[in-house]
Amino acid sequence: MESNLISAILENNILLVQKQIAKDFSPYCSDFPKDFESEIYSIESILSQVKLKLVEIMEVSEQKTLKLLYTIDVAEKRFLETTIKKDVLSNLAEEILKREAQKIYYRIKFS
Repeated sequence: MESNLISAILENNILLVQKQIAKDFSPYCSDFPKDFESEIYSIESILSQVKLKLVEIMEVSEQKTLKLLYTIDVAEKRFLETTIKKDVLSNLAEEILKREAQKIYYRIKFS
């Protein structure tokens, strides 16, 4: 899916994407801020929150991190590509945001 399409999905369904992120992260870390599922965040703020939660999970367990990525359905190839880039955490957060946006897009399209 092209990044322009991802941007369009995010613009129109940002709150749904935020709720999906919170849902997928919930078994692995502490809750997102109280307003994360009710107030629209900027893309930068969402990425910042995702990075904070990723760090929290990574500090606890590599196994939990991998389970989270499996839950979100980040492709193994995409994950491996992020690990060779300079800012792994930022790139992984972006991949997660893209995948969560895709989930919302497909749910809306095929419902």
